[in-house]
Amino acid sequence: MICVPTVRDRLVQRVIYEHLERTKKLPIYNQCSFAYIKHKGPLEALNTALRLRRENTWVLKTDIQNFFDNIPREYVKERLRRILRASSLLPLLDAVVNAEPTIRVQDKGKAAANGFGPGRGIRQGMPLSPVLSNICLADFDKRVERRGIRMVRYSDDLAFFFSSENACREALKFVEDELRALGLSLPGIEEAGKTRIVPPDQPLYFLGREIVYLKRCDDYVVRIGGPQIRKIKATMRKDYCLARALANGVTLQKFVPALGETVGAYLGIYKAVFDYGRLEYELNKCAHEILRDMFVDLFGEDIVLKLPDRKRQFIGIPQIVLQPFESGAEI
Repeated sequence: MICVPTVRDRLVQRVIYEHLERTKKLPIYNQCSFAYIKHKGPLEALNTALRLRRENTWVLKTDIQNFFDNIPREYVKERLRRILRASSLLPLLDAVVNAEPTIRVQDKGKAAANGFGPGRGIRQGMPLSPVLSNICLADFDKRVERRGIRMVRYSDDLAFFFSSENACREALKFVEDELRALGLSLPGIEEAGKTRIVPPDQPLYFLGREIVYLKRCDDYVVRIGGPQIRKIKATMRKDYCLARALANGVTLQKFVPALGETVGAYLGIYKAVFDYGRLEYELNKCAHEILRDMFVDLFGEDIVLKLPDRKRQFIGIPQIVLQPFESGAEI
């Protein structure tokens, strides 16, 4: 459920956020939490997870079910009152916590089916939602750290690092009990589920990457991996096709640069992965195929594929140049 405030409210929330961040009044700054904190982010979370897995090769991986929509409002407001005391910001923060979107009649059934209901949860899409979610889990983070558990938390995405399978199972009960006290829960532990115990020889999927042991390097590395690359390519093919371009009124003049920018954006996001060369090759190849298929849809396969190289270059099919990819670079 996304709740986008009015421009005025977004501005007020942004100013409050900047004030709280600048004054460091909120107890959300710790070693294990990386989301929605200035000067931290997914790269730092991944580097920390990589370091911890090199030291503790068994991992308990999970995430909190429907986290934002189940955040306990009264608990968050009580925590804010304890932290900020008699601050004049409290009425404004209470209003943000209690914010409810107007749901269209045609969407009410879908909202109910997904467990959304009034009176509970912090609505995503507001500038203050992320920091309020960190307030909700700040004490949880401290209790995990006091117990000596090594954790990386990115919002509701949790990874715990141990030296044995038994330690993972013991920690799972502790984490479930702590979150249950907040009215939050974890998915059940299943082989292909979101709660998993990951052995040393299996990849840990975290923040869209894999942390996996490679024999030829005799080390753990962060890589994007084949499944995520295939997912990105499928998204590109869905977003960049002739039918969608025509439906959205997009011209060729805008289509080609936008496709190149999307490739560049993905390469920027995943620039630090071990298999970056493979990603670059696969995305450029995919973009090339998207352009070819678009012109085939427009003019027919016989005409496009029989064009001389210079004419194909003129209409933009080789716009994104493919570099040869060495098979040895593939993981």
